[in-house]
Amino acid sequence: MRFVDTTGIFSRRVRWCRCRDKHGHPVRHDLQLLDACIYPATSDRPTPAFTFNVPDEFTIDALECKTATLTFVAKLCQLTNCVFPSSMLDMYPALMRCLRQYRNLKNFIHAGFAHDSNCARTPGDLGLFCVTCPQIGKNISAAKLLASENLEEYTPQIVADGNFKLDDLKMRNPEDNDVDSTGIGACACAHHGCFYPHSVVGFKVGERQVNMDYTISEVFC
Repeated sequence: MRFVDTTGIFSRRVRWCRCRDKHGHPVRHDLQLLDACIYPATSDRPTPAFTFNVPDEFTIDALECKTATLTFVAKLCQLTNCVFPSSMLDMYPALMRCLRQYRNLKNFIHAGFAHDSNCARTPGDLGLFCVTCPQIGKNISAAKLLASENLEEYTPQIVADGNFKLDDLKMRNPEDNDVDSTGIGACACAHHGCFYPHSVVGFKVGERQVNMDYTISEVFC
């Protein structure tokens, strides 16, 4: 079986555990790999498998170094066989699939749906808002809010504004000019500058108040 780490690509023989789960069935191979901090390519065919260090390092490389996935794969091939890197296994499709799944699972964990992903049904459930502003049920309880003598400490302040100064550069396809936007508007936290989910709108003809009304309505949804 092939394993991929940040230090290269390796082939190892695997002896699967024969223990059974609570239902009396053998533990699936992909679950055994996940328990060992190794992400399988697919559930039925787990090879190649990637250690958790691979998606974590790629996330940093893509954020800070603007590294493409194909370039990251080429780097791993060079680390494994610097003489004939093209002879290595083509793991680009498997890595792309694992990165999308891994990123989605991370979003569930950050949003608080790690143990029940079916709860994230409505749009914006995975969006992270300002962690400092008081939010009932997340970082402050309703009982503590009602018992407070100074409610101004827990009062959120919202600011609504628009931007009409984006540079309109020369278009490659001028026939698509009808989809151009004249600006954007949004609502944000006045203290920390965090945008409210679903509060960013585009303007077509000047600053229309109906668009800003929509952003404000999304803030209180």
